[in-house]
Amino acid sequence: MLPTEQKRQVPSGSSTRYLLRDTVRVLDDAGTPYVGRVYAEAGQYGTWVGLLEFQSETPGGAVVSTGSETTQPSVGAVAYWASGLGPQYLRGALERALYRGGLTPSPAPVLVRVHEIDIVGKDGTFYRPRTYARGEPFGTWIAWLEFHPRDGEARVLRTGNETSQPTLDAVAYWATGLEPVYFEGAFARAVAGG
Repeated sequence: MLPTEQKRQVPSGSSTRYLLRDTVRVLDDAGTPYVGRVYAEAGQYGTWVGLLEFQSETPGGAVVSTGSETTQPSVGAVAYWASGLGPQYLRGALERALYRGGLTPSPAPVLVRVHEIDIVGKDGTFYRPRTYARGEPFGTWIAWLEFHPRDGEARVLRTGNETSQPTLDAVAYWATGLEPVYFEGAFARAVAGG
């Protein structure tokens, strides 16, 4: 649970920044303790951005930040968002911050969806498209399509990046809207890039 609100303005270059929560303790995969802080920072058009910053408790430890985690209409709305951050969210935020800071390897791709459509190649091979995604350092997710042969003998074909979304849920939503004509075009791109 997060401690009570400690809203105070802190120096932050040219933008206005408020410290909303302090001393949230989170452990990384290796068991290294980090102290997390939740900030609200002035965004564009009168909005406020919520972000988390983590500092390793080891001597000389790294300081890493998630970048924008939420955009809200006021500092109070960011504080309300921050009050609901549980241990699982904080652990994920630390992982994103470590990755963004270059301190952990790129996460493995995630299978988002196996599409219930077959695409037929020029040689008559049937391919089943799948959407995969991978988190990026700045919190976004990139997604691409892979075409897996139904017989398992031809090689898997892959497109380049097809979309960039703010969350994995947004990638999943994007994937649900793909139509047969999109798959045909993506298959042509995968064959051409092969």
